[in-house]
Amino acid sequence: MRRLLLEMNDAAHAAREAGKSTLGRRNLKAFLASYDTLVAQGLAANPPLATRDRNSLERESYNLAVALRNRRSEATRFASDLSVPFTNNEAERSLRMAKLHRKISGCFQSEDHARHFAVIRSYLATARKHDLGGLDVLGRLFRGDPWIPPATT
Repeated sequence: MRRLLLEMNDAAHAAREAGKSTLGRRNLKAFLASYDTLVAQGLAANPPLATRDRNSLERESYNLAVALRNRRSEATRFASDLSVPFTNNEAERSLRMAKLHRKISGCFQSEDHARHFAVIRSYLATARKHDLGGLDVLGRLFRGDPWIPPATT
């Protein structure tokens, strides 16, 4: 399954680089058929146990196979909708500093401090997405010439 998902991700990157908004219908259909076959194999490798409960490893592998079956559209959305990233690393990266602050300090002193922290982090993350350095945009901000992200339509 890992290899298939990585192959699907490579195909999605290639389609994006070629300027396409979707994978070819035939290509996507073949990927999803392989996905379904692998899920079926995973479920077959984890049959119901009549005489005892599953141990932790058996439970984890069975739960993964069931989740891949039940969440097929979510697990493969990056291939059917090329605007969706393969991983959620960017979202996790955006939360990392707030989590680190909470871990070190225990909490924010007030709701206003938390809100200000979130606004600054959001501003820096948006600048980074536009290939601008955090110090550059903060310097502009403190000189009275704030960088404003371009309007999207």
